Amino acid sequence: MKSMAVVLLVFILQIRTEAQGFYERMPGPVANQAVFIFGYDMQSNVFRIVSSATGAAYLAPITLNEEKGIPTIVTARHVLYHKIDSAQIFDSTNLLSGLLVKFYVSSTNGEAFFMRIPLRQDSQSNFWVSEVGRDLAVIPIPNKKLRKLDNITFKEYQILTPERARERAIIPGLLVATVCLQPEYFNFPQDFFVPENYPIIRVGHLSRLGWCVLPNGSVFARDHVIDIHTSPGNSGATAIIWAVIKERESNLPMFLGVVSCFIEERSAYRTYDAPIKRITSDKIQLVNASNNETNTFALSTLTPSNPDLTSIVPVDELVGLASRPAFVAAANTMNKMIDEYESLSPTKAAALIMNQTSQKNLAPNKLSDSTGDPHGSSPASQPQH
Repeated sequence: MKSMAVVLLVFILQIRTEAQGFYERMPGPVANQAVFIFGYDMQSNVFRIVSSATGAAYLAPITLNEEKGIPTIVTARHVLYHKIDSAQIFDSTNLLSGLLVKFYVSSTNGEAFFMRIPLRQDSQSNFWVSEVGRDLAVIPIPNKKLRKLDNITFKEYQILTPERARERAIIPGLLVATVCLQPEYFNFPQDFFVPENYPIIRVGHLSRLGWCVLPNGSVFARDHVIDIHTSPGNSGATAIIWAVIKERESNLPMFLGVVSCFIEERSAYRTYDAPIKRITSDKIQLVNASNNETNTFALSTLTPSNPDLTSIVPVDELVGLASRPAFVAAANTMNKMIDEYESLSPTKAAALIMNQTSQKNLAPNKLSDSTGDPHGSSPASQPQH
């Protein structure tokens, strides 16, 4: 009897291990929809990279045939704006001049491909933003300017909605991955010339689903939360969740949302009286070398307290996007200014970077990040309806 129990236990463990192993597999093409975004500014007609972020290529279907649609880039809204100096918030009145975007191209289809996308925000904007105030933006791009790229995109049925979350039994604890640009691991100029994009894949779990049903039957919506670290360059990254279907016999990667930010743990800070030391530096003199007197300035650095929890903006608004009037208006504006969109070879894209006054603009500390709140107030604390 004891031996039979042991055999049964081993059999059960083997089944669960095989099922979990299948569940954890990440289909390769899912990561290939990632695009690398470099925000640029044009002051005095000088091209200057000021930020980096991530996005997802998405074909917004215009018919029931999802192979036909409007090419777009899905990312976080704050990616399109300048960051306020010395603050972890973004100025929604100070739009970037444009975006330099690197798309995925398989090595069999030729060289790397870039597009320079201008941004316009006035009565005729060329991008769509969430209509319920979320940190979400979609940028339509002209099909005429695209080369024959690999048609890698999420299908509309893979976009997670409250209804699909119930149908697929999406609960905290399911595996989640973010597909993001990590500047420290982006090698310039090598990564400019390889056709493919090589994003960093971060894997964790769903910590909190952003949708819940209130007693009156209405759906309360807020950001999803995942237990994955977020750092500079991750803003706008695609978050993928695995829905288990057919009694764990297969799985379906679904578009959970895009990386927005992490909420800084301000309660973790403690008052600290740093000792003043007499240090002489070639660049900054805390103590005057000639008379040995302490200068009247000092420097301090505060590292944000990252809880390793990341806010993910739901993207259920993407369902039926191509029929939304605001998106149609953005696509029409895009068509009117189509000559301002520029397809670039990797050589020309790299030349734009090399012509910058200082290559320090590509350093991680100069890139836009996902820390703090993109709009100056905690998105997780603001109900979205």
